Amino acid sequence: MKLKSKMLIVLGAMAAGAMVQKYVQDHKAELDQFVNDYGAMIEETYQEDDLIEPSARS
Repeated sequence: MKLKSKMLIVLGAMAAGAMVQKYVQDHKAELDQFVNDYGAMIEETYQEDDLIEPSARS
């Protein structure tokens, strides 16, 4: 692969990373609320009584 192709791939990956970081920073409150709501839903759905503990091996 030529150096120009490699540089293009690296620059594209860096640009994509920067775009993701900007999106997360711009929408941090919304993402935090989604994570909190999802966590609460999981806690309500799967209480500790519903979980199966692995048996102890001797």
